[in-house]
Amino acid sequence: MIRFVLALALIGFTAMAQNCNLMMLTGTYAVSYQGTVLIPQQDGTTSTLPGLILGVFSINRDGTFNGGATVNIGGQNAEYAGTGTIDLGRGCVGTITMNMGVKGAGGPLSQEVDRFVFVPTENELHVMQYSFSMPIGAVVLGTWKRISPLPNAAVWDF
Repeated sequence: MIRFVLALALIGFTAMAQNCNLMMLTGTYAVSYQGTVLIPQQDGTTSTLPGLILGVFSINRDGTFNGGATVNIGGQNAEYAGTGTIDLGRGCVGTITMNMGVKGAGGPLSQEVDRFVFVPTENELHVMQYSFSMPIGAVVLGTWKRISPLPNAAVWDF
């Protein structure tokens, strides 16, 4: 009997997770990441620095998003702006593809790809940085916590 109840609960949770859609992600999010940045050195070694990101991003109904953040690597801050897309798959898991650049720099944008799990009951995306187009690496985890169901309810404008 216990196995039957557990099986029904698992099926129910799986079915609920499969019902995630982009409309559920729509809104404004407080975004934070923390971890370690890996910087290759000319002698073939790698140095590590702590990395932090704090900002605000808005997800639109079509899966596009925009926002800004302060990025701190090893104690040095820079203001970034970014746009991108979110692809949501089965089971409330997906991919964030983000193009980021230093505000006002006018230089090339870097592309970052993150993997995430959306937790509908918490209105949160739990995120892991997956790849980055620059010649640095990172071991970074993050959280996108919805602060409003409306896009652009807050703006990171520094």
